[in-house]
Amino acid sequence: MVTGSNPVRPKDNLIFLIDLYPPAPLNFNPLPSCRIPPVTNMSSYRILFLGINYWPEKTGISLFNTGRCEFFAARGYKVSMLTAFPYYPLWKISAEYRRKFYLSESHNGVTIYRSFIYVPRNVTTLRRIVHEGSFIVSSFLRALFLRKPDLLFVVSPPLGLGAIAFLLSRLWKIPYIFHVPDLQPDAARDLRMIRSSVFFDILYKLEKFSYDKATKISTLTRTMRAKILSKGIPAEKVVLLPDWADPDLFLLPDKKRLWILRKNTGWKIK
Repeated sequence: MVTGSNPVRPKDNLIFLIDLYPPAPLNFNPLPSCRIPPVTNMSSYRILFLGINYWPEKTGISLFNTGRCEFFAARGYKVSMLTAFPYYPLWKISAEYRRKFYLSESHNGVTIYRSFIYVPRNVTTLRRIVHEGSFIVSSFLRALFLRKPDLLFVVSPPLGLGAIAFLLSRLWKIPYIFHVPDLQPDAARDLRMIRSSVFFDILYKLEKFSYDKATKISTLTRTMRAKILSKGIPAEKVVLLPDWADPDLFLLPDKKRLWILRKNTGWKIK
């Protein structure tokens, strides 16, 4: 996803997060009884990311979850990712990951904890709810057996991860950041995926609860930030964390590359 006219690399995109994390002082108000002093030893600081999509998925939120985790791991932080088994965009779990409930692995300095997820063959509204719910439950159970992190970074959707984040933050007495790349209840309403007013009422209450309890909320665009603010969230609590694009993808090929491309493909390129 390109945000604005100047695409940026992950390292440029994450300056705000570096400001939030040690060794810089934490510049937000932590949860009650969760006041954490600045840490100067990055290798002892643990960040747990929680989200439904991750490597080796090639599209969507997975790319940015993976990029953020690997960015911090490269800077010396102890980074782990609690996620589902890869299934997107084919809606089919890869053969090497099938018939497993939990799995641990490592990739590019990030410890990956995978937990069960139901993946329907044909996606309907009801099956999607079960799909997300299965991960919410299994990831919470898995988290109970993980080592306590110093910071929890949660990516929504699924929106229900906000409730899990609250429970874990209280259990571990740590702050959590709630990242919102998709305003799920609003999208479901606009696309008319759900017609039950009672269910929408539950979704919006869960959304408000997740926002209220988070230490910090991040989102992709100014418009999305304004939408979150309109739900009664204080402005100082909501920050921008846009996705990025690789600038190299936008470079025009030089004459030598054009000649090689023409030779290899037979295309007539002027």
